[in-house]
Amino acid sequence: KAIRQAIILEIISVSLTIYLTDSRIKGESYLSHLKNLIFHNHQNYLILCDYVLAKTPSEISSRRSVTDLRSAIKMRSVRKGRRGDLLLPLRQNNEVVSNVINNICRLPNRKSGPKSLARQNANVLFPTCLLVLRK
Repeated sequence: KAIRQAIILEIISVSLTIYLTDSRIKGESYLSHLKNLIFHNHQNYLILCDYVLAKTPSEISSRRSVTDLRSAIKMRSVRKGRRGDLLLPLRQNNEVVSNVINNICRLPNRKSGPKSLARQNANVLFPTCLLVLRK
């Protein structure tokens, strides 16, 4: 369930990031939220890669490419936890990503006044986004 939620949140995050960077919405609050969103999505990606590598058979996991990938994941990963417990940090990151998306949706749109981004673009991007986040 956590893996499926991470994938859905990543799709929503990428869509939201593309929308906000393509539009003319300005403001430091958007940039800091986008930075957090991208950071936590990247951490989720590293956790999922580590999870897949943990499930690989032993004859494949001894290959050089797999060991190089493991070392790259270990260098870039912020979390320092037990090797077997990969889904707990994924759940925690999912909650953070969900909160950041909700916060971005509630920010006022600097382009057209005090209307929030979610209300202004309700028919375009956010109905499915908000439905997924409520579950």
